[in-house]
Amino acid sequence: MLPEAKVVNFQEGEGAFHPGQSSQSSDAGGSSFQSGQSSHAAGGHDDTVELESVDEEEEQMQNMMDEEDEDGVDNEVDSDESGGSDTSDDNEEADPIPSSWNHDLSEAMIVDDRHDSAWEYSMNTISVGARYADKRHLQEAITQWAMNTQRVFRTTVSSQKFLTVVCSDARCPSRVHGYCPKYDTTWVVSDFVPHTCVLKSMLKDHRNLTSTLIARLFYKEIVENTAMGVKAIQRRVHLQYKYVIEYGKAWRAKQTALENRFGTFYDAYDGVVRLLQTLKDRNPGTHVDIQDFVIPEFPNVRVLHRVFFAFSICIEAFMHCRPVMCVDGTFLTGRYKGQILTAIGVDGNNRYMAARSLLDPLIDQKHRASHLEADPQSMEPLQTRTPKKNWMIHPQWEDRLKWAGLLPFARLVEARDHISRLNYDAALITCLVDRWRPETHTFHFRWGEMAPTLQDVSMLLGLPLAGEPIGPLEETVGWMHSMDARFQGVRADVGPMTFEAHGPRQAWLHEFQIEQFGFPDVPMTAVQITRSLEAYLMWLLGKTMFTDNHGNTISARYIPIAQEIAEATEAEHIIQRSWGSAVLAATYRGMCKGCQLTSHGSGIVGCPLLLQLWSWARFPIGRPEIRDGSWPPDELYDAERIDMPTFGSLWTSRKRHFGHNQLRNCYPAFTEQFDLLLESDVTWEPYSEDHRDEAYPGGISNMCTRDWAYWMTKAKIIFDIFVEEMSQQRVMRQFGQRQLIEPPPPTVPLPPRVHAYNRKGANKTAAGWLQLLAPYITGWANAPAVSWATMEAFDLQEFEHYLRAYMPRTRLRLSQACDPVQRDPSTMWDTYPRHSTSGTRHHAAVLTAELQDDAAQYARSLSSGPLLGRYEHHASFAQRLPRHRQPPVRMYSPSPFQARPPPRRGGGRGRGQ
Repeated sequence: MLPEAKVVNFQEGEGAFHPGQSSQSSDAGGSSFQSGQSSHAAGGHDDTVELESVDEEEEQMQNMMDEEDEDGVDNEVDSDESGGSDTSDDNEEADPIPSSWNHDLSEAMIVDDRHDSAWEYSMNTISVGARYADKRHLQEAITQWAMNTQRVFRTTVSSQKFLTVVCSDARCPSRVHGYCPKYDTTWVVSDFVPHTCVLKSMLKDHRNLTSTLIARLFYKEIVENTAMGVKAIQRRVHLQYKYVIEYGKAWRAKQTALENRFGTFYDAYDGVVRLLQTLKDRNPGTHVDIQDFVIPEFPNVRVLHRVFFAFSICIEAFMHCRPVMCVDGTFLTGRYKGQILTAIGVDGNNRYMAARSLLDPLIDQKHRASHLEADPQSMEPLQTRTPKKNWMIHPQWEDRLKWAGLLPFARLVEARDHISRLNYDAALITCLVDRWRPETHTFHFRWGEMAPTLQDVSMLLGLPLAGEPIGPLEETVGWMHSMDARFQGVRADVGPMTFEAHGPRQAWLHEFQIEQFGFPDVPMTAVQITRSLEAYLMWLLGKTMFTDNHGNTISARYIPIAQEIAEATEAEHIIQRSWGSAVLAATYRGMCKGCQLTSHGSGIVGCPLLLQLWSWARFPIGRPEIRDGSWPPDELYDAERIDMPTFGSLWTSRKRHFGHNQLRNCYPAFTEQFDLLLESDVTWEPYSEDHRDEAYPGGISNMCTRDWAYWMTKAKIIFDIFVEEMSQQRVMRQFGQRQLIEPPPPTVPLPPRVHAYNRKGANKTAAGWLQLLAPYITGWANAPAVSWATMEAFDLQEFEHYLRAYMPRTRLRLSQACDPVQRDPSTMWDTYPRHSTSGTRHHAAVLTAELQDDAAQYARSLSSGPLLGRYEHHASFAQRLPRHRQPPVRMYSPSPFQARPPPRRGGGRGRGQ
């Protein structure tokens, strides 16, 4: 059965063609043809074909080509590439077909894809004057034409300059001759004689459809789907070309494609030494032992005998095993035989000594990092639910904010003249969240683990750590009516309170900013100052310290705290709370939740300000430049040394400058930069005395260092009903202390069910939550007594051992070399990379000389060569560059006495693999 066309409607007597191709209009009983061909077949019902006369110019070209063929060029026959000899094919079967199908009218079927091509030729047809990029393209065009016309050809001349193929039927004069003109690299068809032989039967398999050609035609599909079966290749060939190929030919086609892309067994054998050396370089402490021998018959060949390697982490692990070693082996069943032996040790708990991964498979399956690694384009930055405008601070608020321990933090988000509000970089914050691991409560970077700690909260935000935990929180009954009554009449032009079940609306609270009262031009009453402070505290708690996913409202659970601070007249009227531990707990909970959010519009909760300042203090990525220098000693000075700057003040209270080429809010670029960042680029201790004296010569707030005893505590931190674990023992380098190779686990691990506490569907009262959180609240009261702190200083050598144990157990990179969506499709040029002498002086000298010759030849072709366009000239010259590649240099060769591979299955023709 012949293939069916999609576009062309054939008259009786027209020939076969490639499925899916279009054609030009043809006359009934005949066919249209393309100008430039030396001869055409006339359509009709007769079995004979008449040849048109050749004009004078083509006759001269024919004579010239005949002289070229008589220059003594040896005939070369390639059994797999060109179809072999003209003997009959075992796959040909005598299926009678109507004689009207025997006419070769394929020249009427020309693909017109409406695109300008660098090479002048048409698909599925051969014509005189057609140009091809190189010899291989010409061979494939001839093969495609032969398959479409159901004819078989054989190669009579194949050299670097000439190619001649003839019909396998000796009685048929069909002939195609192509050559490479002088001073050029393109190939031109100079002679074409169509078939006159009668097609007596349909070919089920085509001799010229070789395994190498199939590997090229289906290269992309095979390489990108290495699990593609041999039978699937057979079906694809039959579906696309209507030929039934044998199993052996399809198998060889798959092997050829895979070897072209990934290398052969020989390449793998030769590269094992370099592979082991690379593993040794990337994993310091790894032991590699390579043994080889020389065969007397081949004194110049080194044959690999055996190799042994052991990773450094396994060497260290075996020190903790029982003094019994188990050895297991498996046989190599590929081309080169042998065995792989593995030594296995068992520890005292009868567990295999394998490095335990730091990643939980259940969490990692949902983690943003795994989605980024698979498809970077599928992720977008998380949104920050941060305020769009800062509030001014009234002077009469300062005492109450100082009593509550909130004044240094309030200064960071204070609205200032001539200073723009700090814009939160959602892309930068999201890049940190992508590397947060809930399993360890640390960021996983290439240079080790890091995390925001209580030290960062104190130094950057100036929040107190000593005091009662903030939780559990509960709104008061009837809060809507009581709050509306308190604010009634404070501003005459403001209506009743607008609210939702979650809390009062943010827009309504903004009506009580002090500038709305006319401050500083208009003095405010005591009631206005108190109520505006209460509204400010609601904004400060709900939109800067403990952000949530409610964009328009602020939680009513903060109303009792805000009212208590706003109405206080003495410091004793305000409960001392651990604001710093609560902010860190809320941020940890937000990252544990945010690192598993992949849907559009997802947000990060907690305190984004802490994450952004923490990143700027330690990493150069997305960090602005502060050109105003250090903080003046006389600015923001307080006799009690509380209302003074923190380490975050320069970032928030000065003009921030970004370079003209510096990226901001660029999520893909930040992701890649974190993957490429070096350990030397990290500021491990940004709060040293040298940094403090340089940036803040007048000193910093006492709140930054007052609660230093809490920085290394083992106690759990609490916010509302959320309990979080800290892992200072995993980030000891941030404190300048010794980092153990295997950080110890928490003394009392936090149960997973406690870490999973949330308010969804929970009907517990404040008393019920208080009972559940009682052990952790009591533990915080004794926080300074339990600490990870040690007196041992940081040791870089031991830290390198820690990195060797840490790096194989986690995901270190999130970005890819190139995105799958942007990656070019696989082509035949994506061959296996081979070792070469590129970079040596000898190679440079040879390459320079050859390029000079090519340049001179190219210059001559401009005056005496064919008239090609600008693109064709450049493309032709570029085609010569691959020949400068040096042949692979083999470090080892397999033994010449290795057993040969088993015979091919299927009995197909062609070279074996």
